[in-house]
Formats: sequence, C-alpha cells, structure tokens
Amino acid sequence: MSGETDTGKGSGEGAVQPFKPITYKTQEELDAAFSERANRAAQTAKQEALKALTDAGVSVEDALAAYNAQKTAEDAKKDPAVKERERAERVERELAEYKAREARGKLSAEVAKTLKVKVGNTETSLPAELLSGNTKDELVEHGKALINFITGIVGQVGPRSPQHNPLQGQNGEDRVAAGDPLRNYFQTGSFT
Repeated sequence: MSGETDTGKGSGEGAVQPFKPITYKTQEELDAAFSERANRAAQTAKQEALKALTDAGVSVEDALAAYNAQKTAEDAKKDPAVKERERAERVERELAEYKAREARGKLSAEVAKTLKVKVGNTETSLPAELLSGNTKDELVEHGKALINFITGIVGQVGPRSPQHNPLQGQNGEDRVAAGDPLRNYFQTGSFT
C-alpha cells in the first residue's frame, strides 16, 4: 500500500477527503458563516488573553474586583482639587470632540451641496455622510473622486455612441476553418 493515495473512502487517520467547495445560496448564509467564524475567533482571543490569569489561579471576577478596588483607593487618595481638575479636563475633551464632529458635519454638508452627480436626467447632491476628510480641500477631493467613480459606473447620459463591429457584414460562410483539411476539402475542393 506504500505509494498509494487514499481517495477519501476510508475514515481513518490520514484519509484524504475530496475537495468540496464552500458555497452559499444567500447573503444571509454567508453572513451567518462569517459571524460564526468571527465569534469563534473572538472566543479564542479572549481565552488566550485570560490564560495568564487562569495560570495564576485568579478568576476574571476577582481580577476585575481587585482593579476596581485599586482604582477606588487611588481616587480616594486624590485631593478634591485634583479630582475636579481631571473631571474638568475630561468634560473639556468631550466638548472639544463634540464641537469638532459638529463643525465637520456642517462643513461636509456645505461641501456636499456643491458637489452634484448626474444620474439619468437628474442632478443630485452627494450625501454628506459619504464624504471623508477633515479639511474642506480633503472633502472636495474625496467628493470629486466619488463623482468620477459614480459616473464611471452609471455611464454617460443618453444613447451610447456606435462602436465598430469587426464581424459586421460577415455571415461566417466565407471563412474556412484553418487546420481542418477534411472540412477544407469539402468546402473548397482542396486540402489547403
């Protein structure tokens, strides 16, 4: 039996199974398969991350409780002025992020109004949500790239221009198939 390959008929160790492609009939089946795989990968990563705790004989709940206790003890030791300063810094940071999002939203809405894409006989503004970038120039540049992409897919408005058809006017009967001497003989009377 040396030198032979198993054809997949056995179920023993080392049996080679024939290749069977994975196919999905619907998008939902594909999404479910990817979701299941992502969940397995997340569980594996979680187990690997928690392996150090389990090796030390500590449960996750105990580690979380110890962290929270340490954080509470550190916060209790802080001066009230330090706590107030940290809270104020956190609030200012959140406010700055909010203002930046608002400003970017207004800017992208303003830029989106100026960028029009022509689909059919109608002209539509780009949705502001599609634009990415932080400055007006970046938003305009990205919007123009989107318009070029969309018009490339949609194509030109109106009928397409005629294109050359190299087979126009030929019915195929006047061609002789090269490389088939018998067919050539019956069609033309000679083997060439």
